[in-house]
Amino acid sequence: MLKDIGNYLKTNNLVPTGTFLFYGAMTDTVTVNGSDVKADNCICLYENKGFKPTTFFTGEGVEYRGLQIICRDASYENVENTINSIYKSLQTTLINGISFVAQQSPFSLGKDEKDRWEFSVNFILIKNM
Repeated sequence: MLKDIGNYLKTNNLVPTGTFLFYGAMTDTVTVNGSDVKADNCICLYENKGFKPTTFFTGEGVEYRGLQIICRDASYENVENTINSIYKSLQTTLINGISFVAQQSPFSLGKDEKDRWEFSVNFILIKNM
């Protein structure tokens, strides 16, 4: 699921040039062509708690998974623009039958220990089972 969302972000130019895309954990460096490169600018997709699925007498149902997206950048303006673009785009699309419902607007987490800005947004992913 996360890879499909990541591919959507890349395909729709929602991952800015020079920004790394991570799944499940952010790191400070990435090895590129055998050299360590700082990953100051990145997007990370995390699966997290959703809601109890709804099941029907027919055996069909609806699944409600959680998704957190955290964006990090040295520039406040850049990271805010990135997270807002992702937020707006995901609310109006389907990816493999999954719809996205934002739990809140994107918000600042402040600066991390290396003085980089972080923003977050959380979604519930709705999919027929």
